[in-house]
Amino acid sequence: MVESKIMTLKDFVDQGFLQELNRQFLHKHGLAMSVIEEESGKVTFNAIMQTDDPEGFYFGMGRKSDSEKQDFVDKAWAVKECHDNYRNKRGQLFGYTLEQTVLDCLRRS
Repeated sequence: MVESKIMTLKDFVDQGFLQELNRQFLHKHGLAMSVIEEESGKVTFNAIMQTDDPEGFYFGMGRKSDSEKQDFVDKAWAVKECHDNYRNKRGQLFGYTLEQTVLDCLRRS
């Protein structure tokens, strides 16, 4: 069995996982997770925000600079590549990529 390693919150943010967690899942449910990066570079958890706005949260790419947009795209691609790698491996090992829920199991009964 492969040993698990701890990823720092800073690495989680820098590698794009927080961005994509927000974009692909939390925002469309009216939620957003945020962090604070201190001048020292230390990253700490800030809050999970919630809105009743029917649009949920969104990044508002039209208000971002070209370098911010490029950083966003680079992180999205990095997470997609990681996802594709695990998707292929999990598909081969388990026959699915997204773990089944109890509801999925009950539907088959």
